[in-house]
Amino acid sequence: MVHHELQGAEMRSFESFGDFADHLVRIAAAAPVALHRGVQDAADVVLADARDEIGKYQDAIASDRGGVGLIPAWEQLAPSTEKQKERAGYPLDAPLLASGGFRDTITKSAVGLKAVVGTNDERRVWFEMGTPRMPPRAVFAPAAIRNEAKVLRILAEAAMAGLIGGDLMFVPLSSD
Repeated sequence: MVHHELQGAEMRSFESFGDFADHLVRIAAAAPVALHRGVQDAADVVLADARDEIGKYQDAIASDRGGVGLIPAWEQLAPSTEKQKERAGYPLDAPLLASGGFRDTITKSAVGLKAVVGTNDERRVWFEMGTPRMPPRAVFAPAAIRNEAKVLRILAEAAMAGLIGGDLMFVPLSSD
């Protein structure tokens, strides 16, 4: 009889090495599914943060990963911009928020072990990089940086779920 145990999971017994091999094949099939689910969940976290930050001034944020460096804080809206927004009936003192159209175009796509959070809105480059008349107001890199620890936890839990062949049956790595 072959025994297989993972801390926090119920011990399983197998009648033969063949049964154990079948179990390992099932785990191998479950791992990519669990990891994909983790990628989707991680992308949902970044998506929610990116949408939530539209209309709020963001502080500067720095990262030493991938050459990102310092992303500047969002500057105050120009008085002329605020007057235009007021005339149009849009919320004041709410950068990148007018009708909510830009925020609502932010979506995610997850295929396999890759995910993208972004938008097809043509103004995205102007917002992210700025223009000669508008300072940059980066949305996507800050959302990813702010949520790095949470994303890594989600992916670690998904990897563990894949290793045990299904959903996690024990206490998560952290409570947030």
